[in-house]
Amino acid sequence: MVVTRVEALINKPLELVFGYVSNFENMPDYNSSVLFAHWKDSQKKICKVKIGLSILNFESNYEILEYKDGELIRAVCNTSQLEFEDKYEFITESKQQTKLIITDSMKLKGILALSEGILKINMKREMEHNMRKLQNILESIVE
Repeated sequence: MVVTRVEALINKPLELVFGYVSNFENMPDYNSSVLFAHWKDSQKKICKVKIGLSILNFESNYEILEYKDGELIRAVCNTSQLEFEDKYEFITESKQQTKLIITDSMKLKGILALSEGILKINMKREMEHNMRKLQNILESIVE
């Protein structure tokens, strides 16, 4: 299993950061692996995603397992080739600063499991890039 963790201090209030990140349809704007994201249900618990990784492309459901408003979101995706869980943690640092921590736990299945060593290096670099992009987007939003 490959576990990757990134964090950033975002100069925006918690409500804005949580509102943007919790709308998974925004993921293609900042996550280079997410090619498409659209809610499948009116409760916004399941999001249809198209993922493009260096080793494969797939479409699947990204399902929220745990949701604590303003604090935490845990979501999972499970396919025949891989499964991953993302945890988004939101911490108020001040009225205008929010710490965002994203932890991705990915397990490759079958023959792909042999690629975990390569994936680990790429995942960290990609998640750091995605976090910087997300931070730039959020900090450019005019309140």
